[in-house]
Amino acid sequence: RLDFNGEVIDPAQEISIDFSFTDLSFQAIYGDLGTRTLASITEEVDLNLFQDLVDGELFLDDPRLTLEVQSSYGVSVGLDLSSFVATRNEGSEELALQGTITDNLQVIDGPDFSQIGQRITTTVPINKDNSNLRDLLAFYPETFRYDVSGTLNPAGGMNQNFVLDSSILETNVEVEVPLVGRVKNLVAEIDEEFEGQDFTEVGNAILQLNTRNEFPVEVNVQVYFYDGSQLLDSLFNESLNFVEAAVVNAQGDVVQASEQTVELIFTDERLDRLSQANRLVSRVMLNTSGNDQQVVRFLSTHQVQVALGGQTQFEVNLNEQ
Repeated sequence: RLDFNGEVIDPAQEISIDFSFTDLSFQAIYGDLGTRTLASITEEVDLNLFQDLVDGELFLDDPRLTLEVQSSYGVSVGLDLSSFVATRNEGSEELALQGTITDNLQVIDGPDFSQIGQRITTTVPINKDNSNLRDLLAFYPETFRYDVSGTLNPAGGMNQNFVLDSSILETNVEVEVPLVGRVKNLVAEIDEEFEGQDFTEVGNAILQLNTRNEFPVEVNVQVYFYDGSQLLDSLFNESLNFVEAAVVNAQGDVVQASEQTVELIFTDERLDRLSQANRLVSRVMLNTSGNDQQVVRFLSTHQVQVALGGQTQFEVNLNEQ
């Protein structure tokens, strides 16, 4: 209420009123939100595909990554993927996503007025045709990290938008790796505890392994036996092609399985050393058929058959009661 109590108001006099909102909340907003940049939120996806790999080359011919976004905001959002990176060595090394997928904003759709309260799903495919995804996976990443940032109404113009206090925006990343590709000297190493066995009543032993392999990959393996940090022995005298690769044709399809026999000899001395082991380090090297240069196909019907046989000597005292 203004009360001048009969005083004369001069035309040059002014009244200025300022007001502000504090802790403003809303239930719904309707209108044109315009074109503006959203604040970014960093997301990270842990990958366990390559955690045991220590060396070698991996080429996956047709990997695919799908970014799935669900939105109940009544506004379209242009998603910027230029900040998408693969990381390893606890984030100290990075490789950025590149290609046409990062050249333009990826438009994420939202519901219109007839779909208020619903979630609209948009999928963004990332593959070898629109990105360097093959290079990212050959980087042996530990994580995928990306900033969820974007632009409201990226097409501009007049828009009919709405935002509810219950509106959400969720993102999910799915990695699909079809088993088509090649590997060269790909090394995996696994360090694990081992409970030594008592071989005091066992003499010399011979173990024979017969394998039949339908997979287009050879397996070079070595197992080391340790007592703490002290190396006691290894399974083979030298690293061995434990399983030979199957034969493939020009298209990378298996046309003939490989067969192999491996014989292991354990003397009394070796068995005594193995009984003291409390730690195993298994080192496996993989190479695909075709001199490591040919893309090959792995099928669910492929299998490895292993037949195990052997002979040993036991010490038996017949005089014991």
